[in-house]
Amino acid sequence: MSWVVAGVLAVHGVIHLMGFAKAFGYGELPQLTQPISGAGGVAWLAAASLIVVSAVMFGLGHRRFWMVGAVALVVSQVVIGLGIVSDDRSRSSPDGKTFTRLRFSTPVRNYRAYGPTHLAAHGEARWHLPEGEFTYGEFDLVDVSFNVPP
Repeated sequence: MSWVVAGVLAVHGVIHLMGFAKAFGYGELPQLTQPISGAGGVAWLAAASLIVVSAVMFGLGHRRFWMVGAVALVVSQVVIGLGIVSDDRSRSSPDGKTFTRLRFSTPVRNYRAYGPTHLAAHGEARWHLPEGEFTYGEFDLVDVSFNVPP
């Protein structure tokens, strides 16, 4: 089971490589609509590397994997900035029969300490409609547990 979790973490880390690839022109990535600077690309590479290292450590049963994971989380939050903005989401009509491609964002704020790291305590899910923003989800992080035994 631990290798399944490690695999999911590793895939997440590899996804972060897209920011690096876009910053240095290694591929066409139309799903990343925001420009990424060279320094931002290096930060995306650092986040990807830390996440993958944390995943390998977790899979191997290393007890301190969470320390690398906590650093990865902070770096990841920094490169994401104030949330994700994407133009590759489709919103369904009320009857669910048609879909319209719209801008979607997940702004986060109210960073605070949770154990050894700082995380966003509040996040939202928003559609950017022609008539204005529509927030359809609000989320508040109450507590985080680290290194919890099975």
